[in-house]
Amino acid sequence: MKHSLLLFLLFTRLFSFDDFDYALDVDKRELVMKEAMTLTFSLSQKNTIDVMNFDFIIPPSDVYHVELIEDEESKDSKGRVHMHSKYLLYPLKVGNFSLKPHLIIKKASKEELKKFVTGSADELMYLRTRNQDIVLDSIDISVKVLERNVTLVGDYTLSYTIDKQKIAKAEQVNVVYTLSGRGYKPELRALLDMPADVDAFMDREVYDKNIFHKVIFNYALGGSSDFVIPKISLLAYNPKSAEYYTLSAPKREIKVEIEREQHPIMIEKNAEIDWWRYLNYLLLFVAGYLTQKSLKYLPRSSLCKEEVFIQSVKRQKSAKGMLKLLLVEDSNTFKTEIEKLEGMIYHDSDYSLAALKDEFLKRYLSQKSDDIITT
Repeated sequence: MKHSLLLFLLFTRLFSFDDFDYALDVDKRELVMKEAMTLTFSLSQKNTIDVMNFDFIIPPSDVYHVELIEDEESKDSKGRVHMHSKYLLYPLKVGNFSLKPHLIIKKASKEELKKFVTGSADELMYLRTRNQDIVLDSIDISVKVLERNVTLVGDYTLSYTIDKQKIAKAEQVNVVYTLSGRGYKPELRALLDMPADVDAFMDREVYDKNIFHKVIFNYALGGSSDFVIPKISLLAYNPKSAEYYTLSAPKREIKVEIEREQHPIMIEKNAEIDWWRYLNYLLLFVAGYLTQKSLKYLPRSSLCKEEVFIQSVKRQKSAKGMLKLLLVEDSNTFKTEIEKLEGMIYHDSDYSLAALKDEFLKRYLSQKSDDIITT
């Protein structure tokens, strides 16, 4: 209890003015790079003669990053303002600096406010206020350097899922990495660095709420030969426990199956022939042939596969949706369009989705026409 009281007196500044009382509280003054410091500001108006408004301001700086996480304001039965705000401050540079917040007070008499509210349109211009800028006492902060070069500062976890480890040439393996926890917002843009002979597509989803952050990396990977998804290793520092730790995901070897060539059935000269087996093959072939022929004379009750695909392309409203559709359909055939879509999503290229869809459909329909003529 004694220690708690000492900390409160050490980190809290209580001030009283004629018009208001306020308190400024910080939970620590010595930090490491990107460690969160909590700053709490509270104010209670005492003046009942004037109508007052207060703006608490922390000046922007490249030395630190500030986020407002709580902001409450209320008035009591006498119209006095009561404020409570909480901020998170993250130091971005090593060394000592002073935090110099200030308070802007805006006053107006109740008579002026009444005239402002009830005045005619000719008289009503704006409410004139008497403004006062008060510079509060500075808060000295010391920022220490970390002994090791870390990727994350905070308490984070890393998990992953993989849907398969054996694929065909035209297939893809889907890997999802989820990084989540509390601390400084992760600045990772990607997790995997795949070689050039591996087709790699990545989608990144970000969720932030105050000090909690989650980043989901969705990877679609494919190739024409076996490849390896490398091991992931992220060094992090937890300021709460003052410990370094490593987040990791193991490497995965992906097997790409090569299509086997179809060889004609060879019958040995003296081998016993299973006539029933070949008769069954013949009957299945004839049945399939007759079924295919009969389909020409049946009414079309639904769209064919190509028509369904075209309609799906037309319905896409975003570059991400279009990219996922082409990846699932055939990543090799639509490689040109996929590269343009990746440029739109990950490199902010100004290519139009509508123009891309128009060019794509023209090429796709022309290609299908050529296939029919060739056939």
